[in-house]
Order: sequence, then structure tokens, then C-alpha cells
Amino acid sequence: MKWSEIAWLKIAPIFNSIIAHPFNSELSSGTLSRERFLFYLAQDAYYLLDFARALSTISGRMNSPELVLAFSEFSTGAIVAERSLHERYFVEFGLNEDAQPSPSTFLYTNYILRQAAYGDLGVAVASVLPCFWIYKAVGDHIFSLQAGNDNVYKEWIDLYSGDDFG
Repeated sequence: MKWSEIAWLKIAPIFNSIIAHPFNSELSSGTLSRERFLFYLAQDAYYLLDFARALSTISGRMNSPELVLAFSEFSTGAIVAERSLHERYFVEFGLNEDAQPSPSTFLYTNYILRQAAYGDLGVAVASVLPCFWIYKAVGDHIFSLQAGNDNVYKEWIDLYSGDDFG
């Protein structure tokens, strides 16, 4: 069994809690309040910019040209995805792009930035990996529950369940 398969087995209870969380259940059903979604968008925008910075920092620490390029592209991809979808939602919902992070968002982004810059390189990579894997798995799960295309959050769901994100 691969390391990644063992890791998924070990975190199964945590992952089940994530997909059962009311935010994800309501997002999936389209019943999530606009206010909660807007708060999430603002925090996500703040997070993704620091996530891109962390990926860029990790890129600069890599020795292999292939890994420098991969992490550089991951960083660019995080910003491109954030900008394209957030611009649409920020305009549609009139959200201010200068949102301040919540304490949880601030602590988490500082953690990944610190690991990216100063942590052991393996720990730095491990600190950013859950974002890729969990977002994709949650996106796929929510997408699998879609009965129709009338969910107000469909575009958001499609982004995180799509092949490009994978």
C-alpha cells in the first residue's frame, strides 16, 4: 500500500467530519447563506494569496529544476484560480477585496509561510499538501451529490471538482 493510501485511511474520521460539516453540506445543497459564503470567500482570498507565497518560497528552496518549476506553477495556479473565480463572486456579491483575516486564517497562513521559509523542506511540502488533497476530495464529494445545475454555488463546486484542479 502506498504512503498516500495509508494517510487517507488514517485521516478517514477527520475527512468524514469535514464533508459532514454544515458549511459543506449547505454548500452542496445550495442552502448556504450568502453571508457565510461571503465570509468564506474573503478568508479564502486572503488564504490563497499566502498559500501562493508559500508555494513560491518552497519552489525557491528546491534543488531539482523539475520541482522548482512544479511548485512555481502551483503558486501561479493558486493565484490564477483565486483571481478568476473570486473576481466573479467579488463583483457579483459586492465583496471588498481588502478583507482582513480571521484569527484562524491568520494563524494558519503564518504557519504555512513559516514552514515554507524556515522548516525542513519535507515538512514545508507536507504543510501545503492538505490544501490540494482535501479541497479536491471535498470538491469531488460535493460534486457527486449534485442533482441538478441550479445550485447558486455550482461554479465554485465545479472549480474544486474539475480535472484542472486535480
